[in-house]
Amino acid sequence: MKPHPYYDPRNLHNLFTVLLMVQLVLTLFVLYLLPEGTSFHFSPQELVSWAIPLLAVALNSYANWYFKRGFDQMSQLEELDDKLVLLTQLHVRQWVLVQLATFVLMAATLVEQNTFYFVLGLVNILYFYTLRPKLFSFSEGL
Repeated sequence: MKPHPYYDPRNLHNLFTVLLMVQLVLTLFVLYLLPEGTSFHFSPQELVSWAIPLLAVALNSYANWYFKRGFDQMSQLEELDDKLVLLTQLHVRQWVLVQLATFVLMAATLVEQNTFYFVLGLVNILYFYTLRPKLFSFSEGL
């Protein structure tokens, strides 16, 4: 029998908090770098107006699909420790993909100088916050 790593949900909580703070710092950085005359516009005729939000939605959808597929595979594992390690890996990978979508939207805000992408980035940060695992509510006393 192989030794299993000790699983501590607080470590997952710390990682979630760090990733959330990175996104918030990125948001402040983008706000600082945006010029004053930046406009908010969506032009349906421009390919970029559709491509960047669709890329973010695709990354978020892939992250959700990946998490659900991995969660279904957990039933094949017998050891509880293996299930917890897999669950941790699934959460981290999902968070990284969603955070990548936020980076894409914030980078598009700076490149296109359009706050439309910034607003979408804020919505993506809110979505990221909803991905906080419910396991934290059970681990408060640890």
